[in-house]
Amino acid sequence: MAVEYQTIALKRKDGTSWTTPPRQLVAPTDGRRLTVRYGTEITPRQINWLWRPYLQRGALNLITGDPGIGKSTLVCDLIARLTRGDALPEGQPQAPINCWIMNGEDNADDTIIWRLNNQGAVLHRVSITDQSRAIDAAMATEIRDVIRERDIGFVVIDPLQAWMGREVDMNRANETREWAGMLRDVAQETGACVAFVRHRRKGQPGDNALYAGIGSIDISGFARSEISVLKAQSGVAYVTRTKGNVGGKGDALSYTVEPHGDPANDHGILRWTGTFNPEGPGAKGNVVPKKLGKAMEWLKDQLADGPKPAQGLFEAAMKAGFAETTLKRAKIRVADSYQELDGASQVWYWSLKQHDGAGLDAEHLAIAPRRG
Repeated sequence: MAVEYQTIALKRKDGTSWTTPPRQLVAPTDGRRLTVRYGTEITPRQINWLWRPYLQRGALNLITGDPGIGKSTLVCDLIARLTRGDALPEGQPQAPINCWIMNGEDNADDTIIWRLNNQGAVLHRVSITDQSRAIDAAMATEIRDVIRERDIGFVVIDPLQAWMGREVDMNRANETREWAGMLRDVAQETGACVAFVRHRRKGQPGDNALYAGIGSIDISGFARSEISVLKAQSGVAYVTRTKGNVGGKGDALSYTVEPHGDPANDHGILRWTGTFNPEGPGAKGNVVPKKLGKAMEWLKDQLADGPKPAQGLFEAAMKAGFAETTLKRAKIRVADSYQELDGASQVWYWSLKQHDGAGLDAEHLAIAPRRG
């Protein structure tokens, strides 16, 4: 029996539109649980960006950064711009949208509302929840309903660990993936941009963005886009896209948080200061550890005359005194990976990076064949 599919075109009050992914209307009758379609049955759909290429509508996004660097103030500035219909940094003006802050750390009255006011938010377009509750299936349904009832286009869940709850171990990929799946469905069904805010690991070097945030590596895996909020060695605070499957990497954007000036206002004002080069002299957010720097130079020398099998590089690196984890971190900085068929087996090869790419993704984790 033929399986029928339907896409639904939705339109918000601000005139923007969203098309849902194809949904199965008639279940297969042969007892199978999988829906399988030919490529000819699928109509290509463009990515719907809220802030290209940093935040994607209808998907889960991540904002990762150290405590005290201004993540929440930065979020309030984005919300202020979205509620006014102003352009986001390096972006284009768009119709005003409604936003929702779900904050499990800060109070609405003594913190969040001050930050929103300081950034000039249109408050009747902002919904605020200042409590810490574990999101389960029932609450995910509530979130979906609130998004629809209030016509919300941008949802911020801050911080991630406050809403994941005790029943979900954020260091276990199987648990975080299942939990995030509930909210991914909410984002897809409503077309809202959902962004989790999380802290970076303490003492985590900044060279490996995929491991920088607290929790399982799969947290970066389930997000369609991740931006990191960092501070350069020179003291400059900036935002950069550290993970994304589509859309390019985009520029790093610097900002400052300045005192308000009113003695009764304890909250700063965030101002964007333009594009920033994190790779410039003295600008790197964290000093590259000496051992890692040596591994990077060693790997560049090994690949200078062309691609090499990853397995052989691991063996040579061990003989040269580099641990496997150090070589993996060096690889992310200086090399790309791909597979080729060698007889009946697929073999991973590494080659020197030719461009800065479009961000890191989960593919870079499986960079060498598993050993024995």
